[in-house]
Amino acid sequence: MNGTRLFSEWIGESLRRTRGQIIYPGGRRRVILQQPDLRARGLSSDWDWMELRQLKGQDFYAVEKLRRGEAAWLAPWESGAPPGMTRPITMEQYVAAMSKSAREGLGMCFAILPEGRLAGQVSISSVQRAASQNAAVGYWVSSRFAGHGLAPLAVATVLDWCFAEYGLHRIEINIRPENQPSLRVVEKLGLREEGLRERFLYINGAWSDHRAFAVTLEEWEPDYFVSQLLPK
Repeated sequence: MNGTRLFSEWIGESLRRTRGQIIYPGGRRRVILQQPDLRARGLSSDWDWMELRQLKGQDFYAVEKLRRGEAAWLAPWESGAPPGMTRPITMEQYVAAMSKSAREGLGMCFAILPEGRLAGQVSISSVQRAASQNAAVGYWVSSRFAGHGLAPLAVATVLDWCFAEYGLHRIEINIRPENQPSLRVVEKLGLREEGLRERFLYINGAWSDHRAFAVTLEEWEPDYFVSQLLPK
């Protein structure tokens, strides 16, 4: 990776200003990222195309239904606040909070849709603007779609978009050492490992260590991550 363009140039191209306010992608119009001709490009033997569709409104309910149906599959890796640390919120409140985050450029969620089938989610979260322009990316795929290369392609597409359009300078992905399928995703994409974060997130009733992976704009070039998945 050898990105050479100035960060200010990317900001100028990807973010617009209206009356002094930055209009972030996804704050108004839905962001849709498409990957066509997957078989022809050697990116999949199972799907012809895939779409990553920003979740808005009722979309969150469909994804939540899928997530609840996969509770046992996702429980070992899904983080949450320790008991008593937060108040429960309704889905309506959650949807409203995510809409606010999208407007303020502080994160968004994408549904993974191979040939229109809901298979999982990629999330941009913990966004810090101002001096850092930093965010974390997380992802999960339904057990019915696991093992078909969807997670690497979905994450690669979102990472490339975050640098090209979302104005980020640094992205990190944190993974439990035991989560081998998720580790294979970052290995395929070539993210740099930064070390072990001990007791980093509360997961499944305990504080869990995570291996930290990251990439900055200086290490990136357009479409870099998707290109890592193309046949050599």
